[in-house]
Amino acid sequence: MDDIHVMLDHLDQLKLPAFLATIVQVEGSAYKKESACMLIQGDGESFGFISAGCLEQDLIERVKRGEGSQIVVYDMSTEDDLSFGASAGCNGIIHVLLERIDSLYLTHLQRVKSLVQSGKEVLLVKDLLLNSYLCIPEGEEPFGRASHFSSLEIKNVIHQASSSGKTSKRVYTHEGNPVFTQQINPKPRLLLFGAGEDAFPLVSLAADTGFNVIVSDWRQSLCTVERFPKAIRVLHGFPHEVVQTLDVRSNDFIILMTHHFEHDQTLLKLLRGRRLAFLGVLGSAKRTARLLEQQEVPTDVRSPVGLSIGAQGATEIAVSIVAELIQVVRSNPSTVNKELVG
Repeated sequence: MDDIHVMLDHLDQLKLPAFLATIVQVEGSAYKKESACMLIQGDGESFGFISAGCLEQDLIERVKRGEGSQIVVYDMSTEDDLSFGASAGCNGIIHVLLERIDSLYLTHLQRVKSLVQSGKEVLLVKDLLLNSYLCIPEGEEPFGRASHFSSLEIKNVIHQASSSGKTSKRVYTHEGNPVFTQQINPKPRLLLFGAGEDAFPLVSLAADTGFNVIVSDWRQSLCTVERFPKAIRVLHGFPHEVVQTLDVRSNDFIILMTHHFEHDQTLLKLLRGRRLAFLGVLGSAKRTARLLEQQEVPTDVRSPVGLSIGAQGATEIAVSIVAELIQVVRSNPSTVNKELVG
């Protein structure tokens, strides 16, 4: 799961005073890159991590000492500045923005969370010199603590932030102030048809790696919140009923594992031809070709679903499937994420 979602997920239990630590620049190599973030409470409790253990304790101690908002620079290339991090791949220079979260900032972050959960993208803009921030939701008015940004300046920052496929980058205002921009995208959604025993590890692993999982099955006794606590929704109904009522989006990942020939066949007929990020079918390619009444499986259907790692059993198969989903997300993140709000 992206660090920003880990942070957003912990906002409701955050105790103030607290700080948000975000990597805003990396020179050389580091365990984690720009936009990695973590929350630190005044009592030292933290959520998330931004390194392999090289930086967290120092940042926690700074918060506990009562230090204010600042940019902390760690030169991991030397032998005297947290040099133990080099063995974990951290031998570059890492700039960490440490921001105090007060009640207003928390309110703004909670609004960002709500917007992202509703399927909207939010561009988070942080002025590194003036210790201010601006949240720019797609199609809505900006909000935050950066009143010095004019509408022209906002358009300029948005243009610079979107000029590459990177979700985070450093840009500059017309006055030359360094600004860190971070694109916050909704979690990709996985629609899973089939609530059998082999769905357990797949739902759990997909949820843990950053997917919003929806489970559907026609058997009400199997399709329950109790059986799939990590799913955001469970939908009871036959394939034609569910697909008609479900808002299938062009960035959705869909996997068919009903183990029921007619239901899988119905789902394929209903779903093929739509723009999807991924459509996979559990089972052999020969079975899937029969489902499609074709000689071979077409390129828009992945079967057998999952990377070829010699997986055996439900857990290993779940690992292979989630690995393939992650591969799709990482191979073209701008397309997948943009379609989330298309």
